[in-house]
Amino acid sequence: MSLTSRIQALTAYANEVTGESDTTLADAVATLAQGYGQGGGGLTLEGIANKSEPSGDIVIQGNVGVYAFYQYPNIRKVTVYGRIWSDAFNGSGATSAFLPNSGTDTRGFGSCNNLTTIVALSGGNNGNVACRSLRVADLINGDIAWASFQNCSSLTTLILRRSTSCTGLQYTNALDGTPFASGGSGGTIYIPKALYDELGTGSSLDYKSATNWSTIDGYGTITWAQIEGSIYETQYADGTPILQ
Repeated sequence: MSLTSRIQALTAYANEVTGESDTTLADAVATLAQGYGQGGGGLTLEGIANKSEPSGDIVIQGNVGVYAFYQYPNIRKVTVYGRIWSDAFNGSGATSAFLPNSGTDTRGFGSCNNLTTIVALSGGNNGNVACRSLRVADLINGDIAWASFQNCSSLTTLILRRSTSCTGLQYTNALDGTPFASGGSGGTIYIPKALYDELGTGSSLDYKSATNWSTIDGYGTITWAQIEGSIYETQYADGTPILQ
């Protein structure tokens, strides 16, 4: 591949990550570096030059690019209103994550061993694997993709807010290595009352008969509960109020 072709390929890749249409590699790299810090505590060209790192709670209005906060030890609560790309926070010091408009790409919060709570639009694709401190996952639309919570050995609470059963459990390995797995110590899954009332009836809404969920349920490690009347009815798992 010629040098020109390589530059074009790198520019195209950066544009794919940022969603922009920069025409030069320099502009694309600048956008990549600057685009993920809007709203506080983010990554900027100046920060890169000075080798500074964000710390504490951070709020990001846009997308977060590949490896943007990889192994940054001093960040804490992460709020992102855009998309989380692969390895964006992998190995970081994040303690909680609020992602109301997105899930996570591959290993988005992988190996974040201080992460205890995640609130997300969906479970994402292998996004939280090996977060051994993760205790609570609150999923707004209920989708759980391949290996989403694999080896999250402390995960004992799932809140699935979707009004229809979570058909997005693509593989049973999504919960491998968690207390919900075969031989695990067990945990609680909160679902809407309408679905809770359907448990055991054979309805299409029945988690107990849904593909892959039926396997997990068969392990006998799930305690089913309804969201209504619980602390999660009016707030997300991180304490953020639910706007009516």
